[in-house]
Amino acid sequence: MQSLIIKSIFPELSREHSATLLPDLLSEIHIGTFPGLICNRGEELQIEFSKDGSPVRKVNNRSNFRVTGFLPSNKNGNIQPYESPIELSGLLYLEASPIVKSYQVQPAYIGYILDGKRHTHVPDVIAELVNGQMVFIEFKDIGYLNDSHLVSRSEHLRRTLPAYGYSYFVVIPDQMPAILQANCEELTRKAVKKFSAETRENIRAVMTRLGMVSLKSLLDILSPLKISKGELFALICRGDIQINWVMPLTNESLLIWKEQA
Repeated sequence: MQSLIIKSIFPELSREHSATLLPDLLSEIHIGTFPGLICNRGEELQIEFSKDGSPVRKVNNRSNFRVTGFLPSNKNGNIQPYESPIELSGLLYLEASPIVKSYQVQPAYIGYILDGKRHTHVPDVIAELVNGQMVFIEFKDIGYLNDSHLVSRSEHLRRTLPAYGYSYFVVIPDQMPAILQANCEELTRKAVKKFSAETRENIRAVMTRLGMVSLKSLLDILSPLKISKGELFALICRGDIQINWVMPLTNESLLIWKEQA
């Protein structure tokens, strides 16, 4: 069961973030293929993506008790719908994770056979990692562990999807420390969408000269260049700047450029 649950998708400050951000996930993931319209190998599994990259179904907001909304996405350059606080937490993780290049919400219908019956499943997300690998992700609350059908489905898709060039994992945001959730929300909300290559180079040059530096000190040094938290937070989400993810992100947080970590 532990192979299905990613308890934390962020590391402590480390030298090789690509190997530590998703250690359990990356150890099992297969080289992926980019989504096509239909992937069909016999009757065991069918994958059908939308033609224009939009969600294959609309956000379900019929229940007055369901929290729905849209998250502006810097990584995708659009807005992404969510159907629950659990999904919103998951999207914030994807936005802040340096190993995630892009993602798509409700990307495909997956037809599969389980216990002799055909079923259809729409995963919450497909994520493209920076190394080109493709991962279907389902966000669930802790009650998922008590649902034998959902657990069986997850096990089945985890075993069968790698043969089609994809991996499948269930993420339980409830198991993530509150500090991680707060850091991800802070980074996602305040990171700028775009900045120039010159801005990035100015930040790199200063941080390379300083080594490890606090956020406040770095902002003070960069203020004559009119560089704000927004640019620094965007570089954290891209993996250029590394932080200690298990500590609250404050003005006293220590930052370091990736080559020096």
